Amino acid sequence: MDVIQKYFCNLTKEKFNKYERLRELHIGLNESINLVSRKTIDHVYIHHILHSLSIAKFFRFSACDAVIDVGSGGGFPGIPLAIFFPDTNFVLVDSIEKKVKAMRYLCESLELNNVVVKCCRVETVADKYDFVLGRAVTNVNDFMNITKHLVSDRNFYNGVIYLNGCVDIPTYKSVSYKIESVFDDEYFHGKQLLYSRFF
Repeated sequence: MDVIQKYFCNLTKEKFNKYERLRELHIGLNESINLVSRKTIDHVYIHHILHSLSIAKFFRFSACDAVIDVGSGGGFPGIPLAIFFPDTNFVLVDSIEKKVKAMRYLCESLELNNVVVKCCRVETVADKYDFVLGRAVTNVNDFMNITKHLVSDRNFYNGVIYLNGCVDIPTYKSVSYKIESVFDDEYFHGKQLLYSRFF
């Protein structure tokens, strides 16, 4: 909890409590469902929750924005961001049913009324969104290719936000943000956030 307070000291007590509850739930679920790597489960705050919240250091979602998290798996980055932005509507998509069921359980337990979880492949999603999120789902260029059809042209700032753990060079024009510029923990050295628009 201290690491989140360090970087987000103005968050409400309710949000801090939900992040703590999310950590507890994840540790329990991960014993039977491999939502995240068992090597990192002891570092849920830094490796998963805080990593997801790095997006909130560079972007602000409004109540008018529709956001989809593609390949959400264990609910990252979608669930931490849904807690952070309770007025924004989030859709979490994954093709693995057991992970979808786990994410639904997490959202129900955390009383996240701004989240819908769907079990499907991203290629079948026809709706448009202001922001498309991804976190180490696949090669960054492959991710851009399979998600660009989801981006609405409703606002000039709409686009794909991708948390990338390496230095893949995107084919599409992107803005790169260094996460270590906002979080000084060693885990974030070299990690970046990519933002791409398609119109």
